[in-house]
Amino acid sequence: MSWEDMMRRILQPVGRVAPHITSGYGETTNRPRGSSNPHRGIDFNYVGGREARLNKSNPAVRSPVDGVVENAGEDKWGTIAIRDKNGLLHQILHTDARHVKIGDPVAAGQLIGTMGNTGIIRKDGKPGDPHVHYQIKDSEGRLVDPGAFADALGPFDPNPALPAYIPEYLRYLQNAGRVPGTRPEDVRILRRMPTGESDRSVFNSGDLVPVPAIPPDASFPSSPKADFEGRYKTWPSPSGGGVLAGFDQAQQGKPDTPNNEDWSAMWRRRTGLP
Repeated sequence: MSWEDMMRRILQPVGRVAPHITSGYGETTNRPRGSSNPHRGIDFNYVGGREARLNKSNPAVRSPVDGVVENAGEDKWGTIAIRDKNGLLHQILHTDARHVKIGDPVAAGQLIGTMGNTGIIRKDGKPGDPHVHYQIKDSEGRLVDPGAFADALGPFDPNPALPAYIPEYLRYLQNAGRVPGTRPEDVRILRRMPTGESDRSVFNSGDLVPVPAIPPDASFPSSPKADFEGRYKTWPSPSGGGVLAGFDQAQQGKPDTPNNEDWSAMWRRRTGLP
């Protein structure tokens, strides 16, 4: 069942102890004081209730989907909110600690925080049971049943491998803060910037850049030999070796091309021009 996979992705089994539902979506009975009624999500923790060692140890909570963090505990419920590629907002409430920041990209199964009971008060005024409250909202803010959402996905891997780009991008953000020339406020802006394509490039620009008209041979001297002798005070003979050693000699007899082209080739070779 896909919901079981999703629950085990967010709160992974420890040994033989698996997570289980403590309050379903839409439930209206036995709701803690201050909780939504009807229930807006699904609550789950490890078997054993309030006194279970695992539930009290603030176990790891992992991301249900790939997405970008939009909330990292900026409310009284310790909410971590992740927007997926389809615009759905996945919210996990009551976390004890958050290991992500707003704007961070996360992958399904990535550690994002720890389970807790932030914002939960029982009817007797004492803190409530540590658990995960998982709810989903669409792009219009309307609630979506997390169980129906997971079941619609079909069977999937509850513990997927991280995409290759996630660790690389996180290392980039970490290193960006260490560069002396990068101000902290610049790094914060960078982390929140969208990554859409730019409409400006050297191949796509509305700015017309004037290009000077340069004849093809404008940089080529009218007399290569005179220019060469002016630079180096001499014109070495092709048969004398030196800078022209290895230079292919023209065949004896009438040349196939004007002599000026022979001089041009040697001048280009000596001055490094193509």
